[in-house]
Parts: sequence; C-alpha cells; structure tokens
Amino acid sequence: MPIDLSALDAAPRLLIEARLEPLQGTRFQPTGFPNLGAATYDGPHGEKMLLVESAQSVANRLEAVCWDEVADDWVAPLKDLPLVKVSDGNGAAVTNSVLEAHRLNSPYIEHSDWFAAFKGEIGYDEKTKTLNRHARQGLPGDFEI
Repeated sequence: MPIDLSALDAAPRLLIEARLEPLQGTRFQPTGFPNLGAATYDGPHGEKMLLVESAQSVANRLEAVCWDEVADDWVAPLKDLPLVKVSDGNGAAVTNSVLEAHRLNSPYIEHSDWFAAFKGEIGYDEKTKTLNRHARQGLPGDFEI
C-alpha cells in the first residue's frame, strides 16, 4: 500500500516514533563519550536501558565518511565545501572546523587573531548574534589560520 507523503512537502522536518525490538539477543554496542561513559537510562518499567545511538553519534559517523584522513581534506565529491584549517607556527596541521567538536567555536579557531577579521568579513553582528549571509560572497572556500 503506497503512503501519501505529499503533506511533508512543506514540512521543515519529520518526526518518526516507532516501537523497536531487538531481533536477536539482548546485547548492544553502546553509544557514549569517553569522559561520560555509556548512555544509560531507566526504562518505562524501571529496567536499565542503554542508548544504542544518539543523533550526535550518527552525525559523527556520517562526517567520518566525508573526510579523507590521508589527504587531511574533504573526500573528492565534497572538495568545494568550506572549512577552516588551523596550523601551527611551522605550517603543520593542528585541526580544522570539520574535525573539531564545536566547529568554529573551537578554542583554536574562536580565540585566534584571524577569527575577529573573519566575523567582520561575514558581517557578524555581536549585538544581535546574526550574520549577513550576503557578505560571504567572494570569499574563498577555505580559510587558514
């Protein structure tokens, strides 16, 4: 039976709620963070539950296939996407806005001398915390600090 999804044409997002059950066994590989441990919670009947994946974890996995670790750059189909590369005083790569957990809010980037100039170039307004999206035109795709 086909499902009519036309109601979603103008929707900004889709929320799906589903009841899932493991097909075999009771063990899962937990999602978690090294400094926090596994993501556990209490189930509806008081049983201990383990979060298998989080939205952030799925995003990290998707980003991992977009990055070429050997070339230290986007994979070929994504080469034109912008990123900020951070290098040390000798030109050696330190990090970049793709690999950093907080992207442009990384202390390496946000507290650099370059970042203040960058905010000016993109029309960022400190008072309103907004940016002029049209100011970005004409800037190169990659930025080096």
